[in-house]
Amino acid sequence: MSASTRRGSPFVAAALLMSLAACGGAPAAPPPAAAAPATAADRTPEFCSTVVGIDTVFSSSPPPDALPPEALPGLFAQQLQALQPLFATAQETAPAGIRSAVDTVVETSTQALTSGDTSATETPEFAAAQAEVDAGALAACGFDETSVTAVNYEYQGLPDTLPAGESAVTLTNEGEDLHEIVLARLNDDVTLPVEQVLALPTEEALASVQLVGIVVVPPGASDTVFVDASPGRYVVACFIPEGTTLAGPGTGPPHFTLGMMKEITVA
Repeated sequence: MSASTRRGSPFVAAALLMSLAACGGAPAAPPPAAAAPATAADRTPEFCSTVVGIDTVFSSSPPPDALPPEALPGLFAQQLQALQPLFATAQETAPAGIRSAVDTVVETSTQALTSGDTSATETPEFAAAQAEVDAGALAACGFDETSVTAVNYEYQGLPDTLPAGESAVTLTNEGEDLHEIVLARLNDDVTLPVEQVLALPTEEALASVQLVGIVVVPPGASDTVFVDASPGRYVVACFIPEGTTLAGPGTGPPHFTLGMMKEITVA
């Protein structure tokens, strides 16, 4: 469950981070995660499923950077409507050790979606709360975790197959650019190779896939997205422009054109 404006974990994940990118901003680097205060003994099915559900709302939304600015308030309102019951369940069912961090992430994210002002999600305090919730969810929920390392411009450790159902994908960025994983399921009627799907105009490409998970990570950091993936063909790609760092957006080609893309199977 992480969430800093273009990251893909449950609280203010991908969508807000994507909106920051659309506005020319960049996420603050999160501090290292503290030791997880939760264990498998703290697992509650409601909390674990809610963690996945929150990330799914963000990840399955249209990318804010693909929308005109005037459409963003409507997108955030739609997300907030879907997220409010999930936020309430997360607060009610969180393991005791991370309950305060869950409250921080929920309250800050709700305010950001309500106002459209994401500045509070860029603070070290918010990043620390996100990291604590992510670590606690991983410890308590027992999700299968796939760990991937991003370098310029390659994914290392990305397997050919991911498990179906609820799982976690953790991205560690050892490159110099900001990097992301966008995980999208190709629609059953799409037979094109992933390279050709990615070459389509944005609207047509988005119509060819279902967005499942997004996680964006600054250099020297790690972050986790929780997903619920059904069996099928998937594309993993990084769409961030070459040269994008915490200092600002780059002007080069998208990373997937430089090699950061792969077709995988969920089975």
